[in-house]
Order: sequence, then C-alpha cells, then structure tokens
Amino acid sequence: MPERLVKHEELDTACDLPVTVVNLFRMGLVCGVLAVYIPHSLSTEMGDGDSPELLASACTNSLPMPSAGDSHAVHLRPHPPGYPLYTILLQLWLGLGLNSHLLSACFGALASAAVCDAVLLLSMTVCSGALPLILGVASAAHYSLATLRFHTVVEVFPLNSALLSWTFYFGIRWLLRYPDRCPWQCGLLMGLAASNQHTSLLFLPSFIFIALRRSPWTAVLKLGVCFAVGLLPYIYLPFLQGEMSWPTASILRHILRGDYGTLSLGSATNPHANDDRVTPIAVVGAFVEDTGILSLCLGILMSVVALRCETNVRIITLVCVTSFLIYMTVFSWMANLSLESSLLRNSVYPRFWVQPLLPVHLITGVGLATLWGCGRKIPRVVTLCLAFVWGMEGLANYLPTDLAHSRVLSDYYSSFLQALPPRSIVVTTGDMPAYAMKYLLGCTASRSDVRTVSEAELSSRYWWESSQRRHILPGLSHLPVPNNAENLKILMTTALREDRPLFFVHLPSFMSAGYAADYFGPDRLVQGLTLYPTGPAIRVYRLELRSGSENGRYMPLRQRRRRGEHYEMIREGWLRVARSSKAMSSEK
Repeated sequence: MPERLVKHEELDTACDLPVTVVNLFRMGLVCGVLAVYIPHSLSTEMGDGDSPELLASACTNSLPMPSAGDSHAVHLRPHPPGYPLYTILLQLWLGLGLNSHLLSACFGALASAAVCDAVLLLSMTVCSGALPLILGVASAAHYSLATLRFHTVVEVFPLNSALLSWTFYFGIRWLLRYPDRCPWQCGLLMGLAASNQHTSLLFLPSFIFIALRRSPWTAVLKLGVCFAVGLLPYIYLPFLQGEMSWPTASILRHILRGDYGTLSLGSATNPHANDDRVTPIAVVGAFVEDTGILSLCLGILMSVVALRCETNVRIITLVCVTSFLIYMTVFSWMANLSLESSLLRNSVYPRFWVQPLLPVHLITGVGLATLWGCGRKIPRVVTLCLAFVWGMEGLANYLPTDLAHSRVLSDYYSSFLQALPPRSIVVTTGDMPAYAMKYLLGCTASRSDVRTVSEAELSSRYWWESSQRRHILPGLSHLPVPNNAENLKILMTTALREDRPLFFVHLPSFMSAGYAADYFGPDRLVQGLTLYPTGPAIRVYRLELRSGSENGRYMPLRQRRRRGEHYEMIREGWLRVARSSKAMSSEK
C-alpha cells in the first residue's frame, strides 16, 4: 500500500511539495521535451505521409486568392474534407513565419504535460520522491520511436496526442473530484480530436460507457452538445475551398472517412477479409516492431499493478486497456492498406501507433508510481530499473530519427521540377508526390509553366469542371467515366495533340526500406510506377493500342532509347542530391 493515500480535495497537486515547485517541475518537463524535439523539428524537408498535403493546404489558404484571369493560378485542395483543425492552426503558424515542424513539437510537449498531470492524479502517492519518477515516465513516454518520429514533423498526430492527453486528464479529474458535474472539457476536446483525426472516435466508446455509468442524462446531453461544438472546424474547409473539397456525401460519412483514408470507419466490410496476412496478430506485430517490445510489456505488467489500486484508479485503468484493445481490433479490421508493401508498412502504418501508445503510457506511469509508493526496497529497486531501461530505450531512439539537417526530399522534388521541359504536364499517382509538387508549385513559385494532376482527380467531375483543369488543358472538355483509364487516355491524347510534354511520376517514400521496380500493371493503365533511384518519371511520346486487348484500351509507350537532355538533367539532379546526402552522413 502507498505511504499515504491522497484525499480527494488534495488531488489538484497529488504531491506534498508546494504547488509552485510542482509547476516548476511541469515547466521543466515541457522544456526538456522541447529540447529533444526542436533539433529534429528544424528540418526543412516536407516529410512523407500527409505532410505535403498539410503544407500545401495551409500555405495556399494563407495566400491571396488569384483572380479569375490569372493563368498561372495553382489551386490546391486537400482530399475532402482534409484536416480542418490542423490546417487552420498550421495556416496561422506559417503566417507568423515560423518553421512548420516546430508546431508539432509544441503539441508534443503539451501532450507530455498532460500525461504527467494525469499520472500525478492517478498515482495516489504523496511521497515527494515519486514526482521525479513520474516526470521521468512522462518524458520517456514521448521519446519512444514512433512518438519521436511523428511528433517532429508536420502531421496531424501530434495535435491529436495533445487533445487526447488532455481529454484523459480532464476525464480523470472529473472522475476523482467532480463526479456529479458535467465534464464539458472532455466532450469539447474529443470533438476537436475527431475533427482533427477520425481515429480519435475509437476512444469514444470507453468514455461514453463511463459517462453513462457516472453521470445523469442531462450531463450526458451536455457532453453531446460539447462534442458537436468540437466538430465546428469542419465548417471551415468547404466554405473556403468550395469545389472538390465538399462533395455530396454527408458530414457523418466525411467524419468516418467513408470514401477514403487509411482507416475507413464508414465501411461495413473488411477490405482484407480474404487476406490472411492482415490479421490482429499481424497488426500487433507491426505495432511492437515500430514502438518497441518494452513499451507493450511494461504496459501489460503495470496494468496488473494498477488494477490492485482503489476503485477509481481501476476504472481508469480499464478505460485505458479497453481503448487500446478497441483501437487495435478496429484497426486490424478496417485498415485498407496491406502490410506486405514496404512503402506502406514503413511510412504509413507507424503514424497510427502514436494514439494507442497514450493509454499504454498512462498505465505504465500509474503502475510504476504505485510500486514506488509501496515504501519497500525491492519494489522501488524494480521501479528504478524499469524506468531506467525505458529511458535508455527512449534516448537510443534519438539518432535513428534525427533528420534535422536533411533536405533530401525537398531537393529531390525541386530538382525534378527544374529538369522538366517547358509547359510540361505531370500525372502523379499517390498523395505524397501530388501534394509535394503542388506545394512547390503553389507556394514557392519554382515553375509557373508546369501543371500537375493526380490520377484520383481524373475520376472527379469536380476537377474536370474546375479552373485547375482549364489551366492545364484549356481546349479539353470532358466528363469523367467510371473507367479511370479512359479518362487518363483522353488527357494523354489531348496533351500529345497539343504538343505538351507529358510525364508519369510516382515518387517512393524515403522512409521505405524496400525498392519497387517500375512496371505497367495488367489491370490499370499505370500501377505502382517507380523509377527509383535512377530517375523519377517516365515520359509518354505516343499511345499504342495494346495487342490482344478486347476493349481497345491504350497503353503509353515508354521509349528507353529516346532519352534526351531532360532525362539526363533529371538523373543528374537526383545524383547530386544523393551525393550531398552521403556527404552529410559521412560528416556526422
């Protein structure tokens, strides 16, 4: 048992030290996390995943809208409805002239403070010696491999960590201090988290269960109103960005990502129902590989310790365990990306482990603080050893994620754009290359004569009717058909007829450890096209009818012998980037 249980009226500090000293410890924790995050966040590269999209959306929204006659206008819109809350905050942050990645570092530091306060409330120990331990646990929790990697780049997950951490804190404070009141902060923060990243909804069932058990119906209704208020950022994007950003689907379908996204909560079927490789065991294995086996083992061990505490601590522990299990189960069922692709496995999936790590870290902190509060030597020695090993694992993650001085991605995209012939049209596959190049075109004004279009846009009637299409090919009038290959053929035919240089590009993620050779798939016009690292694009010179094709589909002909000056420029540009990257690595 702890040396002295905390009375409910003392839970604002949960420590026998003065409040000022506790606040100083909190400030030291935030500054310490920032001191580790900031060197990583000084990178000027765009990053992979959704980073180019967020940068393009925020940067373009902060620019004045072009006039109707501006032929060089580049209209950038995120896929509907984007990430409205993070887009708004990033737009304001860029307006101050600050480094975009620093915003994520600040959100990560705020999340560490919330984790510390939540563990302080739950530790039920007033021994002043436990405070440094709790601060160390909160610090180590934010030095894990996945957290350190994605809390230092432009991503929606750092903001989500902060919102969910403070949701847990206010929920714990309500349960321990004011069970007869309405925890409106929890409803508001959960709504904001849902408008920022839809996977936050997976934490909602556990909170709803506790609210229904501990609060009257009037308080539950107030919580629902606060949650709805938190969704108001969704109003921002459709009014600002109009066409393409807000099609006819309902707001609920948008919130659940029913039509797109890595994790579509609006779909009732498992996209990998017949794929034995995407199973809960495989997903948990990927989680352990990306976050470290120690975090999960500590969480399981400390949950057993925390379940022996008093009733309210057991309830919060069960909420954390349930939230983790719901998240991993739903993710393994609804995730629509295969684990077999090294590109997706190494650059997309790890981002989604930041959120389930939060309840694991809370449980670990409570369990370690409880062991320390027992007052016996053996539990305290065990606690110190576990905390030390966990801290060393966090410090060991510093170098593998240190990208502070890397400009490989930015230089790679820039050299590709600079090497293109005049009036080129670039057709992209995948979100990252599309938004990366549109960010450079719309926000850096590097090539005003180049136009880009993604394969996804070709199937959208909103794009064909938009001003962006008119700026690419003014003479083209077409409504999309269900077969996207036909839309692509019409675009290519018109571009070649008007003597516009046409390129296909699919730039792989630099986080990927695998190498994907370029190929033309049998079912799609272009599938998984990659020329890495010898060059980023294939130029289309003419179309040929595929032999043996029953439906008359056309195929772009790649002519390896017709590589001209522009191909050599692209290749030399990439080689310069590769050499500079190796030189920086050797200097370190």
